[in-house]
Amino acid sequence: MIHRFLDRRFSFLFEYKRDHHLDCIILNNPSNIRYFSDFNSSNAYLLVFGDDIIIITDPRYGLELNDVDGRIIRKVVNNPLDVIKSFFSARTFNVGGDSTFLSSSLSMNLKKGKITQKDISEALDEFVSVADEETLSRFDYANSVTKNIEKKLLDLMIPQMREFELRATISYYIHLAGCEEAFTPIVSFGENSAKIHTEPASKQLEREMPVLIDFGVKYKGVSTDITRSFWYGKKPTDEYQKVLKTVKKSIKLAEAHCKAGKDTSKAYLVTKKYLVEKHDNAEECLPHSLGHGLGYQVHQHPRISSTKGTNFKSNQIITLEPGIYIPGKFGIRIENDYLITEDGPKVLTK
Repeated sequence: MIHRFLDRRFSFLFEYKRDHHLDCIILNNPSNIRYFSDFNSSNAYLLVFGDDIIIITDPRYGLELNDVDGRIIRKVVNNPLDVIKSFFSARTFNVGGDSTFLSSSLSMNLKKGKITQKDISEALDEFVSVADEETLSRFDYANSVTKNIEKKLLDLMIPQMREFELRATISYYIHLAGCEEAFTPIVSFGENSAKIHTEPASKQLEREMPVLIDFGVKYKGVSTDITRSFWYGKKPTDEYQKVLKTVKKSIKLAEAHCKAGKDTSKAYLVTKKYLVEKHDNAEECLPHSLGHGLGYQVHQHPRISSTKGTNFKSNQIITLEPGIYIPGKFGIRIENDYLITEDGPKVLTK
């Protein structure tokens, strides 16, 4: 079986190895292995050596390995570490590795020998961040499931239900669609919505209270990520309505600065400045990054923050998620997913 969408990905690895005079590339991060081979494993190594791409994993994944692209050499062994150690023994190599490999015990062991290691994480992150047709196709399906669940949210909510009950219901519908959670859904009612990444607890839903729901859907390795904030009831407080209006306006301002070639920090700085100007307490405004890249990792390149020096690229999928969090009262975060283009961001999840 040959997967043609892997051609471009294979070419990148071989060209990078050649252009940077590496004898071998080793990937150990599961999301990188998934991207470059479409093989999903918690214990695998992908090697680019000579003209070959090799995957080494343990017997738990033997049957799954049979389904990978036929151009990949497959090895199933009891201990992949031992095989790779023997492969590099008594040889001098220049090896490029991702961050997971470089922080592994295997990397530490190889450093004691004649192995020179180069961190190629930044180059990998840059390449993976630009979505190809296969990534976009998988995202489209995950996005369709995300939208369907979003439409159901109000119908799923019942007074007196607890936060973790709604989380379980959202997870159920994600799996029912043949997908996985991109991350454990965040569900918070009332004053809990001011906690940025709180764990759902026994807080009960009541009429006339704020709600914040943050969830994502993963399909064949590719994820969505959205956050919805709203008032459950018909009588939102004046303060809630004011903050909601401010956050909605801020995301529009951010969108205007998310074009291919623009520095990612500009979107953050403009959004932060607006929120601080419109809200009484600066510390409650956007105490996290404005957004991040999205794809085979929920948080991938680029990170949209105050840090300068990173430009948006066409076909990057990103999130924008401005928020204001008022302790003891409520938090409002709105998060949408976008496709970066030369003309600006295309909203994917709204």
